[in-house]
Amino acid sequence: MFIHWGENNWQNIPADQAMVKRADGFWQTTISIPNDASQINFVFNNGSGSWDNSNGQNWNVNISGSCAAGTATSNPCAPVHGNAIQLFYNGSLASSASSITVHWGYNNWNSVTDTVMTRQSNGAWTALVMVPSSATQLNLVFYNQSGNWDNNNGQNYNLSGS
Repeated sequence: MFIHWGENNWQNIPADQAMVKRADGFWQTTISIPNDASQINFVFNNGSGSWDNSNGQNWNVNISGSCAAGTATSNPCAPVHGNAIQLFYNGSLASSASSITVHWGYNNWNSVTDTVMTRQSNGAWTALVMVPSSATQLNLVFYNQSGNWDNNNGQNYNLSGS
């Protein structure tokens, strides 16, 4: 048995993934849900041409607590002070940049820091940062190798947490 899946209305479809039959008769596998996914779409096949696509409706699961709503997102969705957080950027600078830096601070731009980001295979950029212990909000803007900035039209990107 195989699962054929994608995200957000069949985007970013990886190769079909083999499933394992459990002792209780159910089939299972583990997939890595992308950080930008607000929904997972999937169907099943037996590798020989037979498909289960829920009578043409596909199987669709909404991802609760998804951070997919914006250009700048994080995992976990809400920053937790004193813990590491992975930042993601897929805004106007992302596709043409050879480098992206996140310029960030917390609680209205305290302790501003620049952190170089890494391009992912899907074109998004990511960086791991430590949320300061007194932070309840991260403030973010981004710039590329040419000094072009994305500051969310002057509003900055702000991630609120606990």
